[in-house]
This record gives sequence, C-alpha cells and structure tokens, in this order.
Amino acid sequence: MFTAISDSGLHRSPNAGWPEGAVAGACGFALGGPRIYVSGAVAQAYINAGGKRDLDAGDIRIAISLISTACLAFAGLVLLCCLVF
Repeated sequence: MFTAISDSGLHRSPNAGWPEGAVAGACGFALGGPRIYVSGAVAQAYINAGGKRDLDAGDIRIAISLISTACLAFAGLVLLCCLVF
C-alpha cells in the first residue's frame, strides 16, 4: 500500500499508477522503467525501484494469485452487503 501511495505519480497515467504501485509493492516487483517500443525509447521511472526487476513465469503466477484473491475478497464483500441490505 505504501508503494501505491509513494510511487503512483511515477506512472504516465494518473489512474494506472495506483494499482500498479499496489501490485509492485505487495509482490516485491519493480514495474515500469525504461523500455523500447517500435516508435522509440520511453524513459520512465520504476515503480518500487528497489523490487525484483528480472521477473519470470513464477512471478506472474504470484501476481495473478494476488489479484484473484483480491477479486474474490471484493466479490465476497459485495455479496455480504447484498445479503445484509
């Protein structure tokens, strides 16, 4: 959560920095950073710069697991609210 607060402004999108920062901080990953597209190079800061930069398939599974768990928790909260109200 602290990474989302501290690093969300490093993303080019004012909205995408928050969830990307949350995932980067929770998983210990460094996301974003400089990259090269067909149109040219893009210089951008890393979100959670101290995190792991060389990610592999296992890291992707960790992120998917985190996001799936968050979605299930949210769905449970919505269901609970629907039953109570």
